[in-house]
Amino acid sequence: MFPSLQAPVFITGTDTGVGKTVLTALLLARWRGRGWDVRAIKPFATGAPTDARLLAQLQAGLVPLERLCPFRFREPLAPLVAARRERRWVELREAVDAIQRARPAGQSVLVEGCGGLLTPLGPGYSLRELLLAMEGRAVVVAPNRLGVLNQVQLVLEVLNTARIPTVAVVLMGARRPPPSAPSNVRTLQELAAPVPVFELPWLGPRVDTPERIRHLADDQRARLDRLARRVLPVLPKRARIRQFQQSEGRVASLSWRRGGVRAHLLPAPRGLAVTPVRPGAWRRGPRQRAPTVVCEHRLLCLRHCFILGPWP
Repeated sequence: MFPSLQAPVFITGTDTGVGKTVLTALLLARWRGRGWDVRAIKPFATGAPTDARLLAQLQAGLVPLERLCPFRFREPLAPLVAARRERRWVELREAVDAIQRARPAGQSVLVEGCGGLLTPLGPGYSLRELLLAMEGRAVVVAPNRLGVLNQVQLVLEVLNTARIPTVAVVLMGARRPPPSAPSNVRTLQELAAPVPVFELPWLGPRVDTPERIRHLADDQRARLDRLARRVLPVLPKRARIRQFQQSEGRVASLSWRRGGVRAHLLPAPRGLAVTPVRPGAWRRGPRQRAPTVVCEHRLLCLRHCFILGPWP
C-alpha cells in the first residue's frame, strides 16, 4: 500500500571485506531485540556462505537459508565469474523475485550486497541495477583508513548519477587506526553532505557468532539507534498505521526526501497546509478547513487519511 515504506535497504560498500556483514548483523540484532519485525538477506554469496548463516541464525530460522541466500557459488570470485565457472547465470528478474520471496508483503528488509557496488552479479547488472529495479535505498560501508575519502566519493557519485537515494555512510573502525582516521570522519561529513556519516569503532577480531553480535549490538545501541533513524525512519510494526475515512482526497504514494516524508494526494485538496512539529510529538490533524500534513521523518499526519506514530 505504501511502497516507500516497503523499499528495501541495500547495504553496499567500497570493496569486499569492509564490514557489510557486521553492520547488517548489528542492525538486525538491535532491531529484532527491540521487537521490530525486520528481515535481512544476502542474495549472492561466493565461497563459504558463513555470512548468510550468521544472518539466518540471528533470525532464528524465520528465513530458510535457501531463501536468505538463493544464489550461492563455490569459488570466492565475483558472482558473475563464479556462476560462469559452474555454467550458471542469474538474470536480474530472478534476483528481484528472490528478494521479494524472502519477505512477507510489506516487510522491511535489509539486503546485504556482495563485494562493492559495481561488482558484477549477473549478465549486464550489478547491485546498482538491482537497487534501481527495486527502488531501494543504499547504505555505504567503508573502512576508516587512508584512501577512504576517494573511495566513498566514487561510490556516492555512482549512486547520485543513478538517482539512487543514499541514507547513510558508515565508517568501520580499524584495530590500529591510521593517523587519518579522525579527520576522515570530519572531512566526509563535509564532502558527503547532506548524506550523514556515522562511525563504528573497532569491534574485535572475531565478530562471527550470534551471541557476540547481540552483545555488541547492545553495547553500541546509541550509535545503532541514531543510524536506525536514517535507515528505517518508520518501522511498520511500530508505526501504528490507522486508516480513516477519506473525504477530500486519497493517498497515491509516499516519498522520502532528505529524511522527511512527502505525501502525494489525488486529487490534491485546496489549501494544503504544511506545519512543522516537534520531533517525537503525537499530533492528529485538527478540524480545520484544510488538512494538515506534518513533514517530519518521525511523524506523518494527514487528516482524513492516516496517522503514522512517532519514532519510539
